[in-house]
Amino acid sequence: MITIDGRAIARKIEQLIIEETKKRQMSLSLASLFIGEAADSVLYTKRKAEAAERLGINFTVERLLQDAPLKAVENKIYELNERAALDGYIVQLPLPPNLRPHTDRLINLIDPKRDVDGLTEFNRSRLFNHEQGAFLPTPVGAVMTILASLYPETRREEQLQFKTGKLPRLVPVALHGEQAVIISDGDVFGPTLKFVLEDGGMRANVQRSDRVSLDETLRQSQLVVTAVGKPGFLKGDMVAKEATVIDVGTTLVQGKTVGDVDWESISTKARSATPVPGGVGPVTVAMLYANLLNLKLHPLK
Repeated sequence: MITIDGRAIARKIEQLIIEETKKRQMSLSLASLFIGEAADSVLYTKRKAEAAERLGINFTVERLLQDAPLKAVENKIYELNERAALDGYIVQLPLPPNLRPHTDRLINLIDPKRDVDGLTEFNRSRLFNHEQGAFLPTPVGAVMTILASLYPETRREEQLQFKTGKLPRLVPVALHGEQAVIISDGDVFGPTLKFVLEDGGMRANVQRSDRVSLDETLRQSQLVVTAVGKPGFLKGDMVAKEATVIDVGTTLVQGKTVGDVDWESISTKARSATPVPGGVGPVTVAMLYANLLNLKLHPLK
């Protein structure tokens, strides 16, 4: 089985970002609104800060307490929408339990012109409607970039929207007509990735984690993407022989980051798979900054 090196993919993306910003003598700034003190979010924010330092990007963290009231979070988002020095910002997810029911509402308060993660309904609607300036949400872009990296037909520069100003086609020709299954319990990532895969020529469906064991399609799929945050959830006997498995799920267990995939059993079945850590995570961070640069070069109108 091929272990997909997400760190190597991320380094290549970062190098292209550095080259582009130097060529244009451009500075970039990103903020992260971080509410609470969840250990996994602390780790992810640290990774974003480290990448920003390598890229020469100004990265700041706006902190609110774990028990911050909804109104305080709304006001902070409104403030970030108006902060002239920022090129974009993100709201670090997941939110604390008291705010989690309001996640969609809070995300949709972000000014779409500064929505670097691409998670607002406005920006996802632009994607679904093939509108000019549409771009991939960060986690979806990471999955698609990893998928494209496995096939030699797409040049690295053509995988990144800031290089061309056009939404890249990242489904390899070899996968046209093939089946994909996305295991996701959320309402944003799974449906968005499904759309992108189908738009690129694959067949795709989304399965919730509590029903996936009943789905025979999973065992016949060329591509499996799991994003449920359940350690060791996906076993080798659940996937097709020679499938590609992309593990988006991450969970901190006793201070260690683990994924949804049971690596030992998957390694005997899959053609290729992303490890955790070192797989999707680094590419997601790199794509965050690629989206930031894209919004700077090709602002929404």
